[in-house]
Amino acid sequence: MDRVLNTNDDLKTKFDEKFTTEVNELKRRYQKDVELVKQNLIDVYETKTTHLTERRDELDIRNHKLEKQLADRSAAYEELLTEFR
Repeated sequence: MDRVLNTNDDLKTKFDEKFTTEVNELKRRYQKDVELVKQNLIDVYETKTTHLTERRDELDIRNHKLEKQLADRSAAYEELLTEFR
């Protein structure tokens, strides 16, 4: 009877060890996958942020140029109005 119980305990122990090993391996792989996804999201976010910042700067420069053109043309228009009066 003791022998059967010992064998049963050994089997339970081996099963528990195998189960624990598999669970730990799954946790490790899951953690690795999560870190990879996290890094990919960070990279995408940084790329988009850089792109949007560059685009904003380009649009600010274009807006400044257009405002200057508007001011120059408004001044020229006022000058022409003054000449025709």
